[in-house]
Amino acid sequence: MEWQITWSVAVVLIALAAAHLAEEVVAGFRGFEAPRRAGDDCGPAMERASFVAGRIGFFLLLVALAASGVLVDPFWLWIGLGVIAADVVKHVTSSLSARAYTPGFGTSVAYLVYGAWLLGQSLHQGLPHELSNWGAMVIGIVFVAINDLSTRRNADATG
Repeated sequence: MEWQITWSVAVVLIALAAAHLAEEVVAGFRGFEAPRRAGDDCGPAMERASFVAGRIGFFLLLVALAASGVLVDPFWLWIGLGVIAADVVKHVTSSLSARAYTPGFGTSVAYLVYGAWLLGQSLHQGLPHELSNWGAMVIGIVFVAINDLSTRRNADATG
């Protein structure tokens, strides 16, 4: 029997995503210093708005995936966990390369604990659904990787 995602499971994911958003925005604004490019007419207010919009977009994506995991199929929540896994890896590697805290690192630990719990619950329920969970997580990871690569390519082309 397939493990069903409940609203309480989805709400915890949404709450963690909200905490992650708040940590990134608050910590990001304290040390916000976006690199300036020659000919860039974008002022600090516009840079901050873009910074927040990117974080809110990520949050809304996770909310939609969590809700879809309850209303449509658990597969969607597992895609959200893949997105989170890729984001956690980005935060850990950023903090390690900077040898310091980077915004979002603190809540990444909570994401890891939550993801491990969900994986444990899924493994406890049986193998058939477990394989689709892993596939969905890979889809989420690939989504984030493609997004990051395209963002870097666009930044390199304009910079």
